[in-house]
Amino acid sequence: MIVLDTNIVIEYLRGNHHVTGTVNEYLDRKNASITYINAYELLKYKINNDVIYDFINNVDIIYPDKDSIARSSGIFINLRSRGKLINENDILIAGIALTGNNKFITMDHNFENIENKNIIII
Repeated sequence: MIVLDTNIVIEYLRGNHHVTGTVNEYLDRKNASITYINAYELLKYKINNDVIYDFINNVDIIYPDKDSIARSSGIFINLRSRGKLINENDILIAGIALTGNNKFITMDHNFENIENKNIIII
């Protein structure tokens, strides 16, 4: 499964051709998801909620479990030990997204600090 970051969803909904092909491929196969944090980030600014709700209704929303919580903690500890901490929400998103060997697509280069082959930065 592929997990989409908030910035990818926003660019997809704006029609950014740089991301629409990739996202459509996964949506067509019903193989796209977002974390509950991404859903929250998309909805909290109340920007065209009808479009966002339509999108959210067509993807799976992933919630944390014990494994993803442990993964997020491990990411935090690793980043802190290397002096490369990133936004706390991004750490939680990464832990949830990467649990279960999912691929995670983002446009945020801060995720490079996590050093995981399943993080795809475009």
